Amino acid sequence: MVNIISIKSALRPSRIKTRNLDITSIDPTSITAGNNAVSVRCRISGRKGYWLLKCYFRHKPHLEQIYYKAYYPNELCVRSIGGSEEYIDVVALPWVEGKSLDWYIGRHDTDYAAVFNRLELLYLLLDY
Repeated sequence: MVNIISIKSALRPSRIKTRNLDITSIDPTSITAGNNAVSVRCRISGRKGYWLLKCYFRHKPHLEQIYYKAYYPNELCVRSIGGSEEYIDVVALPWVEGKSLDWYIGRHDTDYAAVFNRLELLYLLLDY
């Protein structure tokens, strides 16, 4: 069974085994986990800059419709304690530098209704 610990272990430079993506480096300080995935900043051969690699430990049926070409099904090899291998889905997106929304909200006197309204407007403008 794939879990957060097994994915973090699979993201060690000496252990990375993928099917299509050639991951050349991992930023171990950037590894975060939550909501069905482990995320990490990395470099991918043939691509400029840093990339967000989001590794899903639970099946999410609509990832391909959401991420299109950024979605790589059965991409990252994760090994269990017993040594069996399982490939999990990943998403690779360009890394965006900046402060997270929770960092901003937690450090400012925030009008939460205004933040919600702006995010709702952004969502409508993106035309999903």
